[in-house]
Amino acid sequence: MVRRSGRSRGCEICRRQKVKCDEQQPECAQCIRRGKNCPGPWQGLIIFQFQTEPKQPTKFRLVKEEIDLSQSEIQEPKLMHNSAPDLDRNLGPGALDPFLSTAIPLNTYYNEHLHHFMLHTTKVCIPFRPEMKGLWFWQDAISQPALFYSLLALSASHRFHLQLNNAGSRQAKQWMLQSLELHSKAIQSTKRILCDEMVANIQPIATIIGILISLAACNSSIDEMDVHMSGLRHLIQIHGGIDVLPISTISFLMSVDNLWAMVKCTVTVLPLSSRWASLALNHPYINISNPDKLPIGACSSLGLPRREQFRSLGSRFTNSSWCDCLDNSFKIAIENFVALFIHYEIYGQQPQHKNIITFGDNDPWTLAQRFLLSLSYEHLGPNNIQEPLRRSILAFSLTRYCNFTMFPCMDTIVTNLRSSLIPTLELLQCGSQDLLFWILYVGALSSRHSFEAYNWYCVHLSEVSRALGLFDWDEARSLLEQFLYVHRPSDKLAEKIWQDALSLREQREKALP
Repeated sequence: MVRRSGRSRGCEICRRQKVKCDEQQPECAQCIRRGKNCPGPWQGLIIFQFQTEPKQPTKFRLVKEEIDLSQSEIQEPKLMHNSAPDLDRNLGPGALDPFLSTAIPLNTYYNEHLHHFMLHTTKVCIPFRPEMKGLWFWQDAISQPALFYSLLALSASHRFHLQLNNAGSRQAKQWMLQSLELHSKAIQSTKRILCDEMVANIQPIATIIGILISLAACNSSIDEMDVHMSGLRHLIQIHGGIDVLPISTISFLMSVDNLWAMVKCTVTVLPLSSRWASLALNHPYINISNPDKLPIGACSSLGLPRREQFRSLGSRFTNSSWCDCLDNSFKIAIENFVALFIHYEIYGQQPQHKNIITFGDNDPWTLAQRFLLSLSYEHLGPNNIQEPLRRSILAFSLTRYCNFTMFPCMDTIVTNLRSSLIPTLELLQCGSQDLLFWILYVGALSSRHSFEAYNWYCVHLSEVSRALGLFDWDEARSLLEQFLYVHRPSDKLAEKIWQDALSLREQREKALP
């Protein structure tokens, strides 16, 4: 039953304090008396039923079996891989209407940013089932102004960077101004939550801080990113550790931690959740191995059978003259990414394949990134080729499969890749030119919005291609496919990078006497 009266529409502060609210706008009398910043009464419709218990228990749909199971029948944690997130927790009896009862009234540009976030920004966050993550965020944003503002700030920033290359775009400038305004409102709302009272349920505030870290990381705001991460770590620590959070929240925070570490070019800092890691390691279709737990000489097996088009993927890491320079943990981490890239490409070809469309596929992806981030070879000096290769794989995962290229953080990541490559450049040119070709190609692919970096990578790419005797795109593509590149018929950018490098090479040859 839907009605406009019969339930309290008191402001959020009064409802938490369990005191009667006079529901006055813009501020109620209780908040004025206490000196609180009143958010105002609830807006929109409230949906509830007269019955005290639902007629049937909440149902979950398993993608793998395509059958409905009641909540009482679900006992094994691994089933979470094949079930959607808890999307009905705000839609039961007494729940707020998800479209009309937002904590902040939706105006025109809020609606536009929300629409963009649900359709486009979520695709940047995660490779598999991004629409499910969008719904998960929006459920909490309905009743959390701070989360609402932070999601819209991220969406507005994304829209700005997508249009940044359109010179004189007034709309893009407005989006950045709106992003800054929304970001300020998100910070103020978060402060009110933290200052109002002791946070009993840290799940909403942890999610809000995670979004703020993501926004700062995407814009390469290092200092702000560090402040938010420090606060998140402290919050988790004082509330009993990360395992007290729901699995879906832990999964999100692990991906945020990965992004923070990639931008900082360091290791992750949040504690690894044993519950979440167990689910990721026991995924029914993707076999991810932990390099720290396997004995020397062990090798991970791929969770999906290789089709003919993937037959050579990753083969250069096992049959090249330089492959003995890679340590065992690094080889296992590469195998993990080979499995994930195959999984993603099959998902793109057959999105309705029953083994592919699980939301939990993002957990092995995040865990594989975390494993690779835990490996660092910078301390081994310029005679070790593993550090630039490691950074190239991380950059490739963000560029090719998460579409981060338009964000300023990629400029930072590409700069860090080049700084690790320059000391080993001479060594790679002498005996590992094929590996150098791959690293340079990834650098060019990841620096499309930085002309100076893109030109640097293309110049060196042209020199290496000449040394390798590569004369056309088919030959270059064949070499890249022996690393981690998978050709897509609709992808013209990859060929454009080759054409730009080839053009530079021809210009240099013409300039020679």
